[in-house]
Amino acid sequence: MTVRIARLVWTVAFFLLGGSGVAYAQAEARRQIGVETRVITIPEKGLEELGQSSICYRIDWATKHGIESALLDDVKLLRLLETVQGDRRGHIIQLPKYTIFDGQEATAAGTIEAKLRPTISADGRYVTLQARVSCRQGSEFAQTGNNFSLAVSAKVPDRHTIAITAGTKTIESRVESPPSSAVARIPYVNRLFRSVGYNRETVKVVVLLTPLIVRDEEAADVRPLVGELRTNDSNAKIRMP
Repeated sequence: MTVRIARLVWTVAFFLLGGSGVAYAQAEARRQIGVETRVITIPEKGLEELGQSSICYRIDWATKHGIESALLDDVKLLRLLETVQGDRRGHIIQLPKYTIFDGQEATAAGTIEAKLRPTISADGRYVTLQARVSCRQGSEFAQTGNNFSLAVSAKVPDRHTIAITAGTKTIESRVESPPSSAVARIPYVNRLFRSVGYNRETVKVVVLLTPLIVRDEEAADVRPLVGELRTNDSNAKIRMP
C-alpha cells in the first residue's frame, strides 16, 4: 500500500511538472531489479569457524518460526563462498542472474527451482523479496539428501544478501589413519595396522538471495528479461509471465 501511494504521488508530481506520458513510461521502465540466487551446502562446523575467525566475517543468525536467517554484506558473502569452495564437502549452485521490473514475477527452473517477486521500497533503499525456492525432484542434488522446499518473504537492503537455512542433514565419512612410518614401508603388512573410523557431521543447506536495484545511470545498459534464458545447466531456464 505504501509503495502504491508513493507511486501515485510521484506520478502526479511528474505530470504537474510538465512530464509527458512517454517520458513517464521511460522513467518507470528504469525501475528494474537484478536478482542473484544461490544454494550452498556447508558443514555446520565450517560456519562456526568462519564466525570465530574475525568479527568482519561473523554471521549473526536470527531464528523466526523455526527458520534461521542472516543478512550479509559483500565482504561476508565473499568469505562465505570462499569457505564453501575450499571445503570438499561444500557445494554451490548458482542460478542465472536476471533483471525484471519492480513487482514482476519470474520463475527460474533447473536443478533448483525459484519463483521470486521483488518489490522496491518507496525510498529505494530496500527490496521486499517474496520467494519460493525448492530442489527439483529427481535431480542429482536431491538424490544426495539435499531435498528441500522453502517459502519466504523478507525485506533486504539493496545489494545485500539474505541467507536462509533450508534444511540440515547428517553425513558420514570414512577416515583412515595410516600406520607408523616403520610399518608403512612394508607392503601388505601395513594394511593390517591401518585403522579405519567414521565421522558424522551436520551439513546445512543455505539459500542466498541478493537483490540489486538498477539505478538510473545503469539503466541504459540493462534490459528486462523476456522469454527464456538458458545456462550451462541444460535444464535451467527462466520463464517470464
